[in-house]
Amino acid sequence: MKKICSTILAGMMISVSLAKAAELSLAGIINTNGVLQREVSVPIWGKSDPGELITVTFCGQTKTATVDSNGKWLVSLDPMPANATGQSLVVESSDSAKAVITKTNMAVGDVWICAGQSNMAAVFWSNVHPEITNVLN
Repeated sequence: MKKICSTILAGMMISVSLAKAAELSLAGIINTNGVLQREVSVPIWGKSDPGELITVTFCGQTKTATVDSNGKWLVSLDPMPANATGQSLVVESSDSAKAVITKTNMAVGDVWICAGQSNMAAVFWSNVHPEITNVLN
C-alpha cells in the first residue's frame, strides 16, 4: 500500500511539473488589418496565466491589466479620433518567455457589423463600386 501511494504521489508531482503554462492570447476578433471603433472606449481582451501583468500599446496609449484567477485579462483603450493610418497594436506579458503579440495595420474608424442573405455583399459592393455591378451581373 505504501508503495502504491508513493507511486501515485510521484506521478502527480511529475504531472504538475510538466503542466504547460498558458500561452498569451488576444481575442480572435482583434486582428491584423482590423478597425477599432472611433470616439468610444475600446475593450481589448485575452488570456494568459493568472497573476501576469499584461501591457497593451496602441496609438500612443499604454494600458496594463493583471490576469485574473480564471486566466482572463481586459484593458480599455481611451476614446480615439478616426485615423486611417495603419497602427500596430502590441500585447506583452510580464513573463518575458512568452511571445509578444503584434497586430499591424489597425485603423480607427466606424465599425459596421452586417448580417443577412448571401447576396448582401454583392448589393453593398455594387453601390460603393459601380464598376463591380458589370462583373456581378
